[in-house]
Amino acid sequence: MNVKKKRYFIMTICCMALLLGCGGLRANAARTDRRDEDRHRGWRPNQETEAEQPEEESGLKGKGKTPEKSEFGSVPYFRDDSGSNTQLVDGWIYGYWSRMLCRVHPETLKTQVLFEALSPQSGAFCVYNGYVYFLEQPNISYVDGAKANLRRVKCDGSKQEMLVENFTVAEYWDYNIYIYDGILYLHCPYGEKEDYRFFRLAESGEVQEISIEETLYGMLPEGYTDACQNYRYCDMPNLVYCMAHFGYAFICDEAGRLYRVKPETGKVEEVPLPELNTFDRLTLTNDALIYVQNGDTWYSVSLDDMEEITEIGELEGYGMSFWDEKGIYYVDRDYGEGSFSIERLNWNGEKEILDYWYRNPRLSTSVYGDYLNVIFSDGTYLYYDTLVEGDGAIYRTPLEGDKREAEQVFVYYDNPVKSISTRETFDTTFTVEDTGDQSCFSMTKLYLTEETEAAKKINSFLEEMYSDEGAYMEELMDDTREMAYSEWKSSDWAWSYTLVEETLGVSIDYIDDNYIGISSYWYEYWNGAAHGMHGNVEYVFSRSSGELLKITDVVKNSEAEICAIIAPYVEAYAEWGTVEEGWESIILEDGRFFLTTEGIGIHFDVYELTCYAAGDLDIVVPYEKFEMKNPGETGQLHL
Repeated sequence: MNVKKKRYFIMTICCMALLLGCGGLRANAARTDRRDEDRHRGWRPNQETEAEQPEEESGLKGKGKTPEKSEFGSVPYFRDDSGSNTQLVDGWIYGYWSRMLCRVHPETLKTQVLFEALSPQSGAFCVYNGYVYFLEQPNISYVDGAKANLRRVKCDGSKQEMLVENFTVAEYWDYNIYIYDGILYLHCPYGEKEDYRFFRLAESGEVQEISIEETLYGMLPEGYTDACQNYRYCDMPNLVYCMAHFGYAFICDEAGRLYRVKPETGKVEEVPLPELNTFDRLTLTNDALIYVQNGDTWYSVSLDDMEEITEIGELEGYGMSFWDEKGIYYVDRDYGEGSFSIERLNWNGEKEILDYWYRNPRLSTSVYGDYLNVIFSDGTYLYYDTLVEGDGAIYRTPLEGDKREAEQVFVYYDNPVKSISTRETFDTTFTVEDTGDQSCFSMTKLYLTEETEAAKKINSFLEEMYSDEGAYMEELMDDTREMAYSEWKSSDWAWSYTLVEETLGVSIDYIDDNYIGISSYWYEYWNGAAHGMHGNVEYVFSRSSGELLKITDVVKNSEAEICAIIAPYVEAYAEWGTVEEGWESIILEDGRFFLTTEGIGIHFDVYELTCYAAGDLDIVVPYEKFEMKNPGETGQLHL
C-alpha cells in the first residue's frame, strides 16, 4: 500500500473511531515516552544528611512550640535525592543521563563517565557504600516480558560488575532504586507491587533475589499498603525512604485513610487530615506533611502535632519541583517556547521569582526514546538538560543572585549527524479569502551535506519525497476551499476556522559506517475528527552507494526465515491483526524496516495492530537472532 493511500485509509479508520470508539491502552514497546513530567515533580531521597544543623534551626519556621516528642515525629533537616536521575552524594553530582552514568564535581566541573549503555535509560541508580548500583534496560522487544540487568560500579569508576542479568521487570513502567538495611528495592512508582523486585546484598558482592515478605512491605499490617501506591498520595515518598529518614512510614487502608506505622512493632497511628479537594500534591519535608488546597494554596501539617495546620501561602503550578530549608520551588518548563521560570514560596509565606523565562532548557531529539528530564538543585545551582547545536547537555545557572549566567556542565549526547546534515522547517497557512477558513501546513526538510555520490543520491530521493508532499498539500488546499463553501462547515462538527492541519517531519534516526536510517513522520487532522492521525515511514540507505535498502539487503536470512523470527515478537505486543493466515507478509512491506543500536526494527502505525490509545508499535528484534550480512556491523557510530 503506498503512503498516500495508507494515510487516506487510516483517516477513514479515524472517522469510524469517532463513531464507534476505541478501547484499550498499551504503551509502545520501543518508542514509549517513558519520561512523563509528573514523575519528576519532587525530589526522591538519597543518603546525605546535614545532621550538624541544630534541630531548632531546621525545617519549616513559625510553627509554635513542639509538644512532647513521640515515636512518630519530625527529624532534623536533610537533603537526599534517591530515585532521581541526578543525585548529590559525598560532594559529587551523579547523573544517569540518557545513555551516560557519570559524575561531576560541582566546584571544579571535573567529569567522569562510569558507564555507557547502548540505548537511553530511565536513570535508575543509587549510591551505597562506595558503589553506584544501577539498572540497564535493553531497548529491544521480548516474547516473554521485558528484561533488565542490575549492575554496580565503584564511585571512582573501577570494578564494574554485573550483579543480576536478564531478569524480568515491568514492561511499561520505570524503576527507582533504594537500599535500606542491606536490601536493594527496585521500586516501580506507577506499577503494582507485583512489579517490584528485591535483592539482598552481601558484603562479598553476591546478590540474592528475595520475596516481598522478607522486606519492609512484608511487615505492613494486613489490609494496608504503602501510601504512595494510592493515587491520592502518589507524590508521597515511598516506604523505604520514610523508614530511612523518619524510622516510620506512611500507609493507607482500603478506604484511602492515611496512617503512620512502625513496621517492626506494628504500631499504627491515624493521620487526621482535613477534608481536601485533592491529594495529588501531598508530600513530606523533614518536619511537615505539606499539601495544596483550593487550587494553589499550600499548607503544612506538623509531624510532631498533626492537628497543627499552617497555611504557607500561594504558589501556582502543577506541584513541587523540589524543596529545601528555604521553601518550596516550582520550575515551570514551557516546552513549546523552550524556556522556564523559577519561583519559590518561602516557608514564611513570601513568594519570590528567582528567574523568569530562562531560554532553551529543553532536549528534543529524534532518537528512539531519547527523552531526558533534568531539573535539579544542589542548593547553589539549578541544573537542567538542554539542546546545544544538536548535542544533549547539562547546563546550570545560579539558583539566586544578580549574576545568572548559564554554564555547561556535561555533554552526554554528542550528535553524530550535526556535521553531515541540515534541517529546516517551512510553515504555510492557506486562507480562503471569502470565509476566513484556513489550513495549516508544516514541512521539516532534511538534507545530507556530505559531498559524496551516495549523499547526492539520498538527497535526490528526499527531494522527490518533499515534492510529493507539496503536491499533497496543494490537494488539501483545494479540499479546504470546498469545505469552506459546503454545508458541512455550518454543521456542529466544525468548531474552528482551521479545517485541516498537515505536518511532515524528516530526521535521521540511525547512522553507522555502513547504513543511515531516515524516518519520515506525518501528522494530519481534519476539523471535527475525534483526534488527529499520525504515522512513520522508515527508510534505510547504504552510505557507500546511496541505495534504498530492504531488510533482505542487511541480513542473509530468507524472507520466510525473517518473518518466522520477527512474528512471535509482533504477536506478543499486538492487540489485534495477527489472527489472519499469512499476516506475517506485512513485516516485509516497504517503509517498516529500520535499524537501532541493539537490533532490527519493524514499525506499525496506529490502528494497524493496536488501537489509537496504545499508539504506534515498534518491534525491535536483537541482531543476534539474525544472520547478518557484511558490511553490516552496526553500532560503531550511532544516534
